[in-house]
Amino acid sequence: RATDDTINEYKEFLADSIIPDDDKKMLISALMLNLLQRFDAKKIQLLLELCASENMHLSMRAIVSLPPILQLYKDRWHLNPELMSRSALPSDQCCFNRSIYTVA
Repeated sequence: RATDDTINEYKEFLADSIIPDDDKKMLISALMLNLLQRFDAKKIQLLLELCASENMHLSMRAIVSLPPILQLYKDRWHLNPELMSRSALPSDQCCFNRSIYTVA
């Protein structure tokens, strides 16, 4: 499971303007693959936050990563109220709604 320090390191990596987007997208894919192996609420929360990223490429990667994870852990979702409340937030954002339709 990820610690708060690990999540902060991921956020710093993703916010660093020197690091190429391809490397950042690879981190998002690695998070998704790791989540397919093991449930981690902090990593899911990070993906949810990335869905609202201003960087469209990172946002799309995070959006596409979520459905298989949400489907796999549908029985655990209600056990994590912080994730349930967080997952409702992106839909309030106009940009998120446009992005989700672009992916679909």
